[in-house]
Amino acid sequence: MKNMKIVTSIILFLSLVFPVYSFQSLKEVVSNITYAEASTNKKSVSTKTARGIIENYINDKEYISHWRGASIKEKHKLYNVDDTLLGYYYEVKEGNNILGYFITSATFEYEPILEYGEGELSQFDIESTKGNKIYYLGGLDYKFAKDNKELKQKHDDIKQKTLNKLEKEGKKNTKLYEKIEKEKLKSIQKNSEHKKLWDEYLQDNKQSSSFFSPNVARAASSYKVLAVDDIEQDRNGIDHPGSACAPTVGAMIADYYHDVKGYNVLDNAYYGSWAKLVNHLYDEMNTNWYGTSITEWSHGMYDHVTHKVHPSSWGYNYLDATYNEHKFTQSIESDDPVALRFDRYKSSSSVYTEYHFITGIGFDKNGSYSGDLHVAIKDPDDNSSGTKWIDWTVNDQDMEIAYLY
Repeated sequence: MKNMKIVTSIILFLSLVFPVYSFQSLKEVVSNITYAEASTNKKSVSTKTARGIIENYINDKEYISHWRGASIKEKHKLYNVDDTLLGYYYEVKEGNNILGYFITSATFEYEPILEYGEGELSQFDIESTKGNKIYYLGGLDYKFAKDNKELKQKHDDIKQKTLNKLEKEGKKNTKLYEKIEKEKLKSIQKNSEHKKLWDEYLQDNKQSSSFFSPNVARAASSYKVLAVDDIEQDRNGIDHPGSACAPTVGAMIADYYHDVKGYNVLDNAYYGSWAKLVNHLYDEMNTNWYGTSITEWSHGMYDHVTHKVHPSSWGYNYLDATYNEHKFTQSIESDDPVALRFDRYKSSSSVYTEYHFITGIGFDKNGSYSGDLHVAIKDPDDNSSGTKWIDWTVNDQDMEIAYLY
């Protein structure tokens, strides 16, 4: 701290003697001191460092340039399933207007930016006032409980209700039943390689990893977002809102193909409403109370887009997300949105569903650092129309992807 005070005094002296020394340069130097100080702590990321990461991130990304100058406030701590500190939730606010949020890592074993998006996660405030902790299980997956014992109990209770329902349907000896029976709460995977990247940036202000560096060359193909409209799966008239995420994602993509690309695809106008389109796709994808497989989604969407054209006009593909980030970016580059299916259990009041579908609409190939893929998504289970971003490598082990072409 003594060295920090001395350097700070020198900075203030330079700012008075040399007026050409810009405010931005001063800000960068102060930020560098903050990071250098944080590099001595090898166990956790301080809130000061996390805030600095967010400030640099906003300054580096043109697509959120309207967030520059807004206040950044830490509001909540996020926890792992073992009750260890995992991350911080920050609110980006301009006056009384909440522009967006960031979820940053609190440890060097995760990516710096885990998730961010437009709007707010209002349930965090609600659950916090109840005395609940916020548990982060990955992109868009939040659980709430007093502690990890209560968290596990909630998980086990709902899992048992699901097993009971399957047993009543005569599915006790099925692979589905066995899979749910073995399911446990999972933490997001730690990666020691992330610590090396943090160290490169934090120690001696090295820029070799290019964390949020404005000097990183930005290729024209490093960022792209498709104009896909948001549709909510709990919209009035949707018959099965609790399990309609997959057909709702399909409806977003069908609408995009019709309205934006001008393809001969049946959209909401043909069926008379968004709800009727979703209900139609629900049947076309053979969706049930437990969800939709990635195979059924692919077959259903292919059937849908070929209602009015020859089947050879379209193709489809589905595969695991791990090691296939290039397939995702290639699809977006070809103006084809991507269905992302999380193989995590998303709880409701009575059952667990083995999935959650969201719509992949874009990418930033230089997310937390050069070469780190951040994915832009629309979530049908989110009542805000904002775009959210998640880190690919934090989530790919739990994802499958599907797309048309």
